[in-house]
Amino acid sequence: HHLARDLPLGQMPGGTQGLDLPTIMAADFPTANHAIVVHVFYPDLWPEMARQIAAQLFDFDLFVTITAGQPGGDALMGQIKTQFPKAQIWHIPNHGRDIFPFVHLLNSGVLQPYKAICKLHTKRSPHRTDGDAWRDALIDGILGNPHTTAKRLATFLADPKAGLWVADGHLCAGAEWWGANRHRTFALLAASNGALPDRQLKFAAGSIYWIKPALVAALSGLGLTAADFEPEMGQVDGTTAHAIERALGLLALHHGIDMVQSSALDQQTMTNNV
Repeated sequence: HHLARDLPLGQMPGGTQGLDLPTIMAADFPTANHAIVVHVFYPDLWPEMARQIAAQLFDFDLFVTITAGQPGGDALMGQIKTQFPKAQIWHIPNHGRDIFPFVHLLNSGVLQPYKAICKLHTKRSPHRTDGDAWRDALIDGILGNPHTTAKRLATFLADPKAGLWVADGHLCAGAEWWGANRHRTFALLAASNGALPDRQLKFAAGSIYWIKPALVAALSGLGLTAADFEPEMGQVDGTTAHAIERALGLLALHHGIDMVQSSALDQQTMTNNV
């Protein structure tokens, strides 16, 4: 059996026939400088995430994708609309983890106007015993204490070189982090413009981060569609979604875009205030 990462782009096993993808419209947006994008696969994790989002001091437009067919999906949509009346919400097939829903939004152009985008998802990582702690650390690092987050966001936006911000301890570097993803990652990059970065791997693990337009544009430039993502089979490595995590890091390095952790932003804030 060929693994999905060894197949050419657009030839994922099983294809994407029958995927009912929502049409993303950009009407009445943006109303804020920042966007928060959330993919909800585990509805029970939404209330805590919503609490953290609602507590923030910066302005934002909220975009939510909910995995179609999940129990309580319609009720969750109503709950989100009650708390965040202007939120844009779509049901989307269980395809490509949290990455394809984000790519689908990117491809629509709806995220293009924002100065920075906060990407979140209800990460549970059942294959890891520390899955919940990992998720909490990822989110707290970029959307924790509102006053701290506001300062970090201002510093992130003020640094023209910084294009991706992730929680401390989640910026991974070194060949040992390739896992089963090297071939697929380079296939994705080769399909975009043939520019393969000859650099050591460095990327943000967990797919929870802040991202700026330059890196959003680089990711959009990969030209990904639903057909580039394999059917969901509970894989813990080697999927297009895992490869895109790494490709995003290589794209940042290739374009001279810095990836920063929260403590680096804190240090920069202190330095600038001296």
